[in-house]
Amino acid sequence: MHQGLIVEQSQRIQRTAEVRQGIAVMAMSALELREYVRNRMEENPFLVRADESDDASWDGAGPRGRDASDASWDGDARAGYDAGDAAWERGAEAADWEADRFGLPAAFGADDDPDGIFGRCARDESCLEDQIERQMAMELRDSVDLIIAARLLEGLDERGYLRLDTDIVADQLRVTPNRVERVLHVMQTCCEPAGIGARSLQECLVAQLQARGDEDAAVRRIVEEHLPDLAAGRLPHVAACVGVTPADVRRALDVIATLGPRPGSRFVRAAPAVRPEAAIVAAEGGYEARVDEGLIPCVAVDGTYRDLARRQRADGKTLRLLDAMLREAEGVVRAVDLRRATVLALAALIAREEAAFFDEGLAAMRPLTMGEAARRVGVSEATVSRVANGTFLDTPRGVLEMRYFFHSGVAGADGETSSLAVKQAIRDLVAAEDPARPLSDADLADALARQGVAVSRRTVNKYRSALGIPSQARRRAYR
Repeated sequence: MHQGLIVEQSQRIQRTAEVRQGIAVMAMSALELREYVRNRMEENPFLVRADESDDASWDGAGPRGRDASDASWDGDARAGYDAGDAAWERGAEAADWEADRFGLPAAFGADDDPDGIFGRCARDESCLEDQIERQMAMELRDSVDLIIAARLLEGLDERGYLRLDTDIVADQLRVTPNRVERVLHVMQTCCEPAGIGARSLQECLVAQLQARGDEDAAVRRIVEEHLPDLAAGRLPHVAACVGVTPADVRRALDVIATLGPRPGSRFVRAAPAVRPEAAIVAAEGGYEARVDEGLIPCVAVDGTYRDLARRQRADGKTLRLLDAMLREAEGVVRAVDLRRATVLALAALIAREEAAFFDEGLAAMRPLTMGEAARRVGVSEATVSRVANGTFLDTPRGVLEMRYFFHSGVAGADGETSSLAVKQAIRDLVAAEDPARPLSDADLADALARQGVAVSRRTVNKYRSALGIPSQARRRAYR
């Protein structure tokens, strides 16, 4: 191995502090931005509310006075942010993920909660561990059993499943494995929610059946031995193996659908409420966009403090600190104003393009990609993506995330049709089909073609899967 000094040239994008700050502001939700602005106002004396500033030079930079038609804000600032975005360009399509329930409940295929749930409060009163601990204290009287229960609670994952080996627990606590299994059985069947502490999906569902007193041997056997076949829609095969009719299997499936495959999920903290940052309202000849001026404080640089800082005769270190705080305050004002103008411009574009959607519903929605929106508004696609993610609009169709309006189109007889409109058409066709003779993907493609939308069977398969609609075989109903 040779060690030495090597000099080489390289090129890379170097973001300034102001560009980094501007990109971070673009990616914030409205509530996060409001908290960020308040924190900066507390820490930086140069930054004040716009109505408290006596500096008239900032009148043109303030957000008040802008309307939806004003898309020509500071070109240099916009170019700076777009240049910083260039290496992070990413487009995204919105999709309507509202799933209808067919066959097995949607929770059977749900992803795990990435944030976890334990250690956080649930239902504003206590967490799951506290709930189970109190219930186990009423069910068990022996102090050793309570110690075993406490050790088992430490091994629960975010779904409420046990991720500890009971033999290891027995060895650690110097008790017999049978005693650990007995305590675990009490936890699974005598506590609410039932199924807590299960080590597999089958064990979780069986514990819930036992807790409710369901003694149907066929249902239990289907759960213990044939869940994969049931999930695949092979009801005749399951019926033959268990010795019942397909109709009996369908009834068993209805029972299983009432069970909870993730008993711990009910204790997940409710999602925080969202507040729309802009509204789309009816106006003469169409719709217009308005920004909620009261949501995010309008900020400006305090002219008095700025003048004092410039006249200050202090040591170099103090002057550098004051200059840095002044530049930070000016950057915050520009970033907040630029974000507000971008939100308003995008909301105005949506109001113009999707007027038919607001009047008639999803079937009339027009395709609009992030790239097209970026070109028409005059920002980068990455900027549109950052602003659209987590920004909500109050529309005549309800409160919707801005990202919902950006999606691709599908060629049709009358031009391009929104992919969301095509998905809605697929949902309507499936809802109207004969359960005994469900439509295949090819049948759905033919039906869409008769409606003037030319899509391939593969595209239908992709959209159907995105909607959570099972395949033809899994939708078939047996009588």
